[in-house]
Amino acid sequence: MVVLSARNERAVFERGAIERTRALITAVDAELKSSIATLEALATSRQFDRGDLRGLYDEAARVVKSQPGWRTVIVSVPSGESLVNLLRPLGTQLAPVVEQRSFNQVLKTLKPAVGDILFGPLTRAYDFIIRVPVMRDGRIKYVLSAVISAGSIDALLSPQRLPENWIGVVLDYNQRFVTRTVEPERNLGGLASASLRAALERSSEGWFRGITVEDRDVYTPYSRSPFSGWSVALGIPAEFVDATLRSSLFNLVLFGTGLLALSLLIAWIFSKRTAASIGSLSVLAQEAISGKSSLAAVEDNPPSRIAEVEAVREAFVTAHRLLAQQSAEKERIALRLQLALSSGNIGVHEWLPPTNELIWDDRVRGHWGLSPGAPVSYEIFRRGLHPDDRAKLKATLKRALEPKSDGQYYAEFRVNGIEDHVERWIEARGRVAFEGGKAVRLSGTTIDITQGKAFQAELERHVLERTVQLQETIGELEAFSYSVSHDMRAPLRAMEGYAKALLTDYHDRLDPQARHWLDRIF
Repeated sequence: MVVLSARNERAVFERGAIERTRALITAVDAELKSSIATLEALATSRQFDRGDLRGLYDEAARVVKSQPGWRTVIVSVPSGESLVNLLRPLGTQLAPVVEQRSFNQVLKTLKPAVGDILFGPLTRAYDFIIRVPVMRDGRIKYVLSAVISAGSIDALLSPQRLPENWIGVVLDYNQRFVTRTVEPERNLGGLASASLRAALERSSEGWFRGITVEDRDVYTPYSRSPFSGWSVALGIPAEFVDATLRSSLFNLVLFGTGLLALSLLIAWIFSKRTAASIGSLSVLAQEAISGKSSLAAVEDNPPSRIAEVEAVREAFVTAHRLLAQQSAEKERIALRLQLALSSGNIGVHEWLPPTNELIWDDRVRGHWGLSPGAPVSYEIFRRGLHPDDRAKLKATLKRALEPKSDGQYYAEFRVNGIEDHVERWIEARGRVAFEGGKAVRLSGTTIDITQGKAFQAELERHVLERTVQLQETIGELEAFSYSVSHDMRAPLRAMEGYAKALLTDYHDRLDPQARHWLDRIF
């Protein structure tokens, strides 16, 4: 807040300084416009209509006497030739126009213009010039100019009563010194500092921190006139502007130190009441989380006089009770899992596809014919696979690693023991974890199914042998059945023939019921 207050004070100071430069440039413009008004009044003289240079010379001389700071009046034609200069007798051959910028501006705009500071060849001093057009019949006939001493602008800065170490300057259109409160004679006509010229190039008004022509560190408000193109700037020492902030910061440090000492004293007084409770609570937390103390010891911890501490103590008691229950349950689950894995010779493994890192327990190492604790790598895994099963396992893993799959895999393959060179059958199951559509982890189990495979092969061999024996027995039964059926059919055919003959001979003698049954038989 102190810093913000100091910055606000600086902002107020900055706005005030810029307003001051606006007032100064307004005063400069007013002085220039006053001279222009006097010059415009002279431009209405009838001497211009008659072309009476003598009468014009005398009239201009009277005007110069009434204007402090005016050095001379010059009358020129649009071509740049000077006809009248009060510093030379009438009829003397005069030099052409020296300051061309404002002269050309008058010819172009047909309006008054303010020239730049320059060292006059006749006055042998730094002066500036103002020019007005002399219009007749809608066209410019002459350019009337007044050469004014730069000292006339000094009188505008003096009443400002700037502090001794401040600098006030007035610059012309070309950013040269017209007047300066510090060493005016040495700097008159010279260029302004590089930082001030750069600021004027950026904007016509503002505030910046820069360096003066004497290499002094200053803050500078400035303002440029849209009428004359002249500028006013103030050089305010940086240490003066920063003094307020430094003073505020010093007070802040002093006040803050006092508050800190007071707060420490109050904290020390109140800590006597809370230190014991907080200390016991800390011990309780360590014991409850680490599980080193029993639940009874935690619950017997004396209650605190502070309600908040007591609430935390109760929370720790509850948490300890839950942690104890969860720990016991986890131990039971872990024991059952270890028993299951051990009894089934089930190994647990992980594979990280991005790095090909493998994590095996000792049972998986045993499946690969490795000793407990032996180092593992993807190359060892690949080298241990049976050559005939590598392509099939690779295809299985590739399908499981696809983002669109369910991530589950199952495979049976053979392994050639790395150290014991024993061939084993392995059954592997697992699931792939994906992150951002990429497989990052494959976790699963492996089981040695060599004995099961051997039993299956032996069972298949016995089944095949029994099948061959059964087929042979079936063949023998079919042959015996054919022989028996042939021997039984011979007497039956004879009996069938005699029966049919009897039926033919005695058909009409039989009663209807007997004929019915005999017809059904044959």
